[in-house]
Amino acid sequence: MLDTAIKNTQKMVGLIDELVTFNKVETGTFKFYLQQGNPLEFIEKIVHLFKDNAKQKDITLTSYCENNGEVVWFSPSYVERIINNLLTNALKFTNAGGSITVNSSIDENSSDGHTYLHIEVKDTGIGIAQEELTNIFSPYYQTKRGHTKNHRGWGLGLALVKKLSEIHKGNVSVESTIGKGSVFSVNLSIDERDFDPSNRINSDKSVVQLPQYEFSIPELANANATTDVIKSESETMKPTVLLVEDNTELLTFLTGIFSHNYNIITAENGEDGLKCATTNHVDLIISDVMMPIMDGLTFCKKIKTNIDTSHIPVILLTAKNDAKEIIEGYESGADAYIQKPFDPQILVLQVSNIIKDRSNLREKIIETPDSNEIEESQLSSFDKKFINNISELIDNNMDNEDFSVTDITAALGISRSLLHVKMKSLLNISAGDFIRKKRMSHACSLLKEGYNVSETSYRCGFSEPNYFSKVFKKEFGVTPTEWLIQNKNG
Repeated sequence: MLDTAIKNTQKMVGLIDELVTFNKVETGTFKFYLQQGNPLEFIEKIVHLFKDNAKQKDITLTSYCENNGEVVWFSPSYVERIINNLLTNALKFTNAGGSITVNSSIDENSSDGHTYLHIEVKDTGIGIAQEELTNIFSPYYQTKRGHTKNHRGWGLGLALVKKLSEIHKGNVSVESTIGKGSVFSVNLSIDERDFDPSNRINSDKSVVQLPQYEFSIPELANANATTDVIKSESETMKPTVLLVEDNTELLTFLTGIFSHNYNIITAENGEDGLKCATTNHVDLIISDVMMPIMDGLTFCKKIKTNIDTSHIPVILLTAKNDAKEIIEGYESGADAYIQKPFDPQILVLQVSNIIKDRSNLREKIIETPDSNEIEESQLSSFDKKFINNISELIDNNMDNEDFSVTDITAALGISRSLLHVKMKSLLNISAGDFIRKKRMSHACSLLKEGYNVSETSYRCGFSEPNYFSKVFKKEFGVTPTEWLIQNKNG
């Protein structure tokens, strides 16, 4: 009974807070401050706080963030309130068995040439009638279907989202179909040029403090989860295996032996498999060789010679057992070649070993991010070139404090989303974190060569030695001076 009273009190406080916040925004007294940080990591943290609520309602809540580790200007309090309102609405109006997806990314390809934080909340809820869409962001407006479904609230949530988005130099829009659900899209400017200097918190402390951000929404504050919890949850996510096989019975059999430990995607020929591999995040492919439309060898070659998919390990299955066929399989780029009939246990172990080897390789390259380690690896030529190009770009811009993920995507001519997928698959690290690790590795070399902390700071792209020391300590657990003492004989 006490728990029920507390929950209802929290809801009441939330309603009052929403009303007070809206009034402050309307009168121009709601503070707007920007600080530097990673908004995508911050969004993942917020979405994580709603997981228990969604689970209780038997709703699947998923978050997809193209997190390249970028540090940009944004308002955590505004992003918090925007996502809180959109997710609260989605949970209210989505029935049990439904789903809610939160997509977020940084978009630099806007028509005005500015960079935006893009947030999309998509649900399979009751939807909104077309004639009501024009009023949905008006203060105190509640849809007829929404009032019937759940009439609690002021009808201020979406109006607040619109106001906050506009103050953040952005916008919000909605698409909806009755009975199928709604998609709310928010774009918030993260371009420094769009904001008055008085709105920016320039202290480097703000970046360090962001993970410890205390949520202002009562229910979120009490469910506060650390970034470490989110990381541990993501680390336990199942790898995804794509099975490409034209024999229905064998495809069903393969699905059965792998579905317990892996997410499974299936295709019945190489052409369909290629579409699946380019539109889904796939960790490993198992493919038959003899298939209609596109055979396994052709499929494997296309996978290994496409920058979008070259990082995916491929195991080929075949009934052919002569040396020539096996050689052709490996020449096509296959990571393993298994003959039929095969022992299921051996195949399961082969898959497990390849995934573990990839994980070990990532760690080795991250620990020693130099060209020799990359060249000696078993990565495809495409992927070796990809990592070496990024490493070379970072090395050539080591003292450039403005060098960022944007410079990498521009130089390589790839999208942010592809960069995110490649870095996560090859190195299990964001591009932004890879830049930081390269800078820290270079800093260690400079300190050993006799450069002082200030000189090392500037040569590694940090304009403020104090901030450099904080980043260094976060990376190695000791200050640059302490590290030098510990490694003076190294």
